[in-house]
Amino acid sequence: MDVIEEFLNKASTSNKIKASDFFKSEEHTVTCMLYNELPEITPLNLKKFWVDVLKEYGDYFILDFNLVDWRHLAFKNSSDKEYAKINQEANEKIAERDEIDEFFNSGLTQIPFNIDILSLQNQFNNERKKLERCNNIHEQDYVYYGILDFVSKMNNKKTMILLSNDYDKWNEELTGLSSQYTNEFDPMKAHKYVKEIVSGTLLAKSKLNEKKAKRNLDKSDLDYVWKKKALRIIKLQRHRINDDLTLENEYSFMIDYFSKLLTSIFYLKKELWKFKWGEAKLNASKEEENLAKFDNENRSVGPSIDAILASKIIGLDFLVVEISGPMLKEDYVHYLKDRLKIAKSLKHVFKSILRQKLIVSSVKNLRLYGIQVYKNIIYLYSLSMPIMNLFCFVKVMEFKIPLQASLFSKELPHYFKELIKMLGYVLHGYRELEEYMTSHEDYDSDESHNSSNTLSPPYVSPVKAGMKRKK
Repeated sequence: MDVIEEFLNKASTSNKIKASDFFKSEEHTVTCMLYNELPEITPLNLKKFWVDVLKEYGDYFILDFNLVDWRHLAFKNSSDKEYAKINQEANEKIAERDEIDEFFNSGLTQIPFNIDILSLQNQFNNERKKLERCNNIHEQDYVYYGILDFVSKMNNKKTMILLSNDYDKWNEELTGLSSQYTNEFDPMKAHKYVKEIVSGTLLAKSKLNEKKAKRNLDKSDLDYVWKKKALRIIKLQRHRINDDLTLENEYSFMIDYFSKLLTSIFYLKKELWKFKWGEAKLNASKEEENLAKFDNENRSVGPSIDAILASKIIGLDFLVVEISGPMLKEDYVHYLKDRLKIAKSLKHVFKSILRQKLIVSSVKNLRLYGIQVYKNIIYLYSLSMPIMNLFCFVKVMEFKIPLQASLFSKELPHYFKELIKMLGYVLHGYRELEEYMTSHEDYDSDESHNSSNTLSPPYVSPVKAGMKRKK
């Protein structure tokens, strides 16, 4: 494509260029194109078009599509009456500022697409009432727990039935929003640094390169902290590959390896949060269960979670971690149960946040995260609420933990890059939560509590409710 060729000629660099920089530089050209092959100029269609185009130039670009403001580009290009109507209505509501820019950059989504919200909420509640708790975890539907499920592969799951033809659109939109990345750390830079240390070396010789890189560390370097953590993870992974894992259990895996790995990555921002390890108790779940108890009843301590990431600043549990057995042990039932446990736990945390503060116009921007390890794969999940009372659980990413000595130099740079990306996704979600909790003085909803969007109340037992009525 001519616009890409011209841009690359002007850039004249041997390094890969961020796709987001291309769209900033060539915004006028991109927004003036006709796109005759597209049925409609929407953010989703525009993104799919450019993803296909730039994949052919993968050797020249870093494909950071999540950093591109597709809504802004679609709006500038489109002559569609719908966008014109949005523009008109927004300017009528807010005369003193450009509401359209805020709309397309505030994290609002195209959800619910072609589905009527009220109808969806009613169908969701009706389907949930019909479901029962299932002893076979393979057949347990997440809608029973009040969650739309975009993760499990179960046949005839209620989420697919409820969303019908729009299921894939919801999944893509939710995953994309959960993959927004803070630019505080550069995954490609991290990949390059680790590759320079381990590339072309055997596992036995890696230690010499690590020592050399450690001597070259400079505290005045802006990247000093994460480079130091990178060396720590290289060493950890080298020892891991040399270890005998046949006798390892879940507890030793967590203590000897995974806790060290996650703290090395997440403590790059240790001023923001801290880990609680070893079957920690989830405060939000404990809080919700205790709301349903009489004063003289024993308090619930909450479910046990392998690890919890808690904010130092706003005092909230924010991310949960479940380790589904040691790496060499296959236990799919354990994996399914832990995945469901993550979804339920994140919903408890989300509802706890909303009991403290409900700003309806901003709540759809909130995302909580969960990490699961099963065998040699790390999964990152996200829970959000794009529509009131509809919690959505999606898989954001998955990547393998390197195990083979022969592939050490090839797999480790990619592994560290994915860890940095995971940190970036979680950090972006945390920033949204921190802003939500600190940006408003009051704790009242900005919409009527009598509207159909009102959050459902916390669980209260029928016995307790009956006693209150008697009083």
